[in-house]
Amino acid sequence: MAVQYENTPVDVKRVYFTGTDTLYEGYALNYDWDDGTASAIDIDRRTNVEKPATANLEHFAGVVHPGCGGRVGPCWLAIITAGPCNVQADQTCVIGVTHLATQDGSFALGASANDAPPVALALQTVDRGETDGLVFSELKQPGFWATHQVVCETDSLVIKTETDTKNVRINSRDYTATSGDVTAVQSKPNMSVTGTVGVTAIEVSPRFASGIAGSKCVGIMSNPILKGAAGGNLSSDFRCYEGKLESDSGSTRTVTGVSSVLHAMNAMHGTCTGGVFPINISAAGGNLAWTGFARAAASGAGGIMVSADGMAKDPDTHNEAGYIKYYVGTTEYQVPMYASS
Repeated sequence: MAVQYENTPVDVKRVYFTGTDTLYEGYALNYDWDDGTASAIDIDRRTNVEKPATANLEHFAGVVHPGCGGRVGPCWLAIITAGPCNVQADQTCVIGVTHLATQDGSFALGASANDAPPVALALQTVDRGETDGLVFSELKQPGFWATHQVVCETDSLVIKTETDTKNVRINSRDYTATSGDVTAVQSKPNMSVTGTVGVTAIEVSPRFASGIAGSKCVGIMSNPILKGAAGGNLSSDFRCYEGKLESDSGSTRTVTGVSSVLHAMNAMHGTCTGGVFPINISAAGGNLAWTGFARAAASGAGGIMVSADGMAKDPDTHNEAGYIKYYVGTTEYQVPMYASS
């Protein structure tokens, strides 16, 4: 139900507080979402409210309407579920920046954290870090934030599925654009202050806990697919991975370390029965065999040289300085190397 609060429309709902506390304006309340027998239909799960706790942090109901301040539970009362209003908070708030969420064991809203979605955006700059107090805010139900920017000031933004067989899907949908390029997911962190910090756009680290056995463990799987047997040709390339090192024209930067499109490291311990390799190539699975191991666009690209007499040492008159090992199946092959000096 929409009513007026300070001459501004807000959404208000009548609920039943099951606790025994004294309630004041702006106190946050969460639904008693698991009331009764789980298999039964129980309307109390959306009319009964209680003090925020770990078990109900994702079930925000609203904040106590100013007209109901001072009531002692258990009691019926009105709560504001959405709109501009005062909320109790224990955070230093910045107008238009601070997002607030319910927290375990408190009627005051706090920093948006791992287990509680944000429910309010501060519309007032005020310090409530030392003593809880009212903060004028825009109250939103948790679903609102799914389509809006979420800023987590004191913790990471965490998205979790409820069951192991479900995943987080981003833009898994049909696209209807007929020109240009589309990008499903983008991350472009930009360092804007000089310092000694490094930046990583995406970090992926699946793992098995100590003592836990399993099957495979894959960091990233890229599997572009041309679906169906019907036509639909591509006028350009078909790639699993594309890497590009770039600096702006005229850049005078110095990179002290190595610049590379791929950096392979080995920190394995124990036993790897199949061996440890930077690259492992499976046999072709379609009706096209691999054309070759690699392709250079022209002589010199990627350090691949095509020259009858350009080598630093003549293999006919000099001994090799070393070799690169390749395996085909379980058979080792060696490609000789010659030092330039």
